[in-house]
Amino acid sequence: MDVIRRFFELLKWCGTEARPLALEASPLRKLPPELILHIASYLPPESAASLALSCHALHSCLEMQCLQPLKKAECSIVNGFLRLLDRDLPSHLLCPHCNKFHSMSSAETHLPSRRTSLTSKPLLACWKADSGSDVKTATHFEFSSTIFRMAMKAHRQGHDTAKLINLLSYRTTNFVRSDFVEQCSATVRIQDGSLLVREQRVFMIPSSQKLPLPWHGGIDICPHIQFATMLGLYMHGIQIPHSDAIEGYENRQGIIYCEHCYTEFRVDFKSYGRAGNAMFVTRWMDIGEGRDPCDFKWRSRLWYRAGTMRRKVTFRRGSICAAFEQKADSEFKFDSLLTAQNEKDLRTKSPWPWPENVELSCDKVRRYFVVRHGTFVPF
Repeated sequence: MDVIRRFFELLKWCGTEARPLALEASPLRKLPPELILHIASYLPPESAASLALSCHALHSCLEMQCLQPLKKAECSIVNGFLRLLDRDLPSHLLCPHCNKFHSMSSAETHLPSRRTSLTSKPLLACWKADSGSDVKTATHFEFSSTIFRMAMKAHRQGHDTAKLINLLSYRTTNFVRSDFVEQCSATVRIQDGSLLVREQRVFMIPSSQKLPLPWHGGIDICPHIQFATMLGLYMHGIQIPHSDAIEGYENRQGIIYCEHCYTEFRVDFKSYGRAGNAMFVTRWMDIGEGRDPCDFKWRSRLWYRAGTMRRKVTFRRGSICAAFEQKADSEFKFDSLLTAQNEKDLRTKSPWPWPENVELSCDKVRRYFVVRHGTFVPF
């Protein structure tokens, strides 16, 4: 079996450091090989194989009886053995999709932006799984479920996660559109054993426009809350002030949360005078522990692809924001994430004009929902 062949190659790579030189602290050192073989015969195959890897002496004694049979073992036995091995390989992750180990030192190759540059190599099963389940909609465009699991494994084992956390985040990125500017960034942190993500998108709209909304595009908050067009915000009951009323505008709706996955967000507006009016869309996500692809926090984000029943989840409104920001959600300042350079970039005027005969208005748009206590209620 190919996975076992790769395992034996990995075993050679690990060298003698993976197996102590002697049974110095174990009473097994006094037993003859025949008795050790007899004891191993009572163990499950995957446990016996793990025993054979514990030191040189046991490896020599048990290799033929416990390790070699793995090459012809059933998949369930091989998978069980690999899961046991996964605990003792802190720098590798057993991928549930590829059924092989990925090195954390090469974690950046799993970034979506890096996969496109590796077209000469076959796509990994975990990459296909991310694409097939549309993980970028469930999280953000540079998110990788493999790096997510690497970070959580490293965290549980007490190792440094800074590099992996950095890979799951992305720096402030600017996009110049037709007469408006978009700026987005994402930051990740681990809190209370869960991976939390904060993403903010800012749209700078010319002050000449009546509504501070881009003329095209949509926003995906999560798989359950999606605005196909910018006017979809109004249709769902989100307050959108007119440009001449943004100065002094106060967001009274606050945090809005999804009832079907661990996601919450808020929509804010700010005037930058002649430079334009900005709409801020900030969302927070609790991705979960990353132990198992079937973890409910993770799977609830992929319900439409993973076959999970769409059901309601329970969490306190504002709790994900508070856990990420380390302060009450009411104390979060939506524009506090911008640096002076970020604001300068936002103020940079687009070289392309607003399309002619395109003017956004809510006058003829039907409103289907209103926001009450942070949820969408039919109008």
